[in-house]
Amino acid sequence: METKPIQIIETERLKLKVVDANIYEHVLKNYTDAEIAQFFGHQNEIEIETEKNRLKNGIQTHSKTILLFYLEEKISAKVFAWCGYHTWYFNHNRAELGYSHFGDDFKQKGYMKEALPFIIKYGFEQMKLHRIEAMISPLNTPSLKLIHQNNFKYEGLMREHYLKNEVYEDSAVYSLLKSEWDGLN
Repeated sequence: METKPIQIIETERLKLKVVDANIYEHVLKNYTDAEIAQFFGHQNEIEIETEKNRLKNGIQTHSKTILLFYLEEKISAKVFAWCGYHTWYFNHNRAELGYSHFGDDFKQKGYMKEALPFIIKYGFEQMKLHRIEAMISPLNTPSLKLIHQNNFKYEGLMREHYLKNEVYEDSAVYSLLKSEWDGLN
């Protein structure tokens, strides 16, 4: 099976590598560990093995998959974060948005703020999403600010929704509908 070329979306300071399930699988099965580390921005063997195990556990099922963007700073050519749709229910035209930095060096530089409008646009226009969801800790002020800046609407609180460091934490649920996004663009 031949893998299509990786699509790159450029912003002022970033390159966003579009990685769907097929590209993700191709990279993990065909690249060396050093190439995997460079592609995904991993810092050590543990992170590489975690990525390989994620693939073994199944990133795609009959009704959902992933589509992620790996953020690379143009100046340094360093991959430092991912942002995208870690849970895409293609039968329902909705996906859950997520993002994470691989360390603190690239935080508080406005990179997620710069990337997110392109990723939202891609979701609505290329993936044909009707709804984008975000579930955020009510204590995560930077993420809440980012979601509000992109016009997501608060829907409610999911109590003890996820387990982090052996503690159940709540998730504030936000969404953005295509009709709302269309009205702003």
